[in-house]
Amino acid sequence: MCGLIGKATKSIVKDSYATGKVTGNGVWGFGGLIGYSGGTTVDKCHASGEVFSSTGWEAGGLGGRFEDGTITSRRASGNVTGTERVGGLVGWLGTYDTEVKQSHATGNVRATKGSNAGGLVGWVQNSILTSCSATGNVDGNSNVGGLVGLMDNGSISKSEAFGNASILNSGTSANGAAVGGLAGSVRNYSSVMFSMAAGDAKGSDGGALIGYISGNIHNLREVYATGKVSGDHNIGKMIGRIDPENKTSVLFKNSYYWKESLDGEAQTIGSGTASDASVLNAFTYIDNEAYVDQAQRLFNALGANWSSAVCTLPGGPKATVTLPVMKNIDIAFCQK
Repeated sequence: MCGLIGKATKSIVKDSYATGKVTGNGVWGFGGLIGYSGGTTVDKCHASGEVFSSTGWEAGGLGGRFEDGTITSRRASGNVTGTERVGGLVGWLGTYDTEVKQSHATGNVRATKGSNAGGLVGWVQNSILTSCSATGNVDGNSNVGGLVGLMDNGSISKSEAFGNASILNSGTSANGAAVGGLAGSVRNYSSVMFSMAAGDAKGSDGGALIGYISGNIHNLREVYATGKVSGDHNIGKMIGRIDPENKTSVLFKNSYYWKESLDGEAQTIGSGTASDASVLNAFTYIDNEAYVDQAQRLFNALGANWSSAVCTLPGGPKATVTLPVMKNIDIAFCQK
């Protein structure tokens, strides 16, 4: 089901848009513009209609399922609801080296029965996100993130998430829910660089940046989290839980969180340690005054497409902060 194109294979879709509501009860592939895309280039397109399915999975504000293609300068503003693999822009993104850049989503996202819900993409596999953002609130049963629900062998760079992420059933098990301000769950040779999360995270295996990390080497560099974290089990100021059983290795460098992101003396990592981890200036707490300098430092690293803005955040322990935000997207609660 889709707002404009049901299936696009080895095609070019450019300067197109859709505004109508998409409703369906099929199996998979629900998108505000495109249902399924394979080997296709999508450029300068947008969709504004709501996408809703009570039984289907892989639902996205612009596209349901994208494989082997490039997505550039895309926007989606409608709310998205599906059972699992649900994203504000794309439900499932992957196969080999699919890339999304300069794309944004503003709608709220909900996975009603399953997992993998993200403000931008529900599930990222073998794919790259660059200069992307999401501002909607996200909830689901597991793997819930302000930008990405689940990332497997993927990369996030120069991207940001502003919405709150929460677990619908509050995550009652000791290990399991995975919710993060930027990504719910990250696994297998993934990286997050020059990116930030400003929303709150609520649920077990909860982190202001990432909920759960597992499998092989991960690289986290120049990452920031300003949200507040709450939950029953395994909550951390940056990471909720690192898998202790799969020889998970995480390389951290220059990572920052709010001093007041958790009450009391809670750990930066809620549970687990990274074997052979290299920690270089990692996990430094910052307060409101210090954050101005850190935001400028990140802004300098990000380059000309970003600008400094004063933001009144809907969540987080601080009401008003200075943040680097992308120049080509308007955020209602940020003044550039």
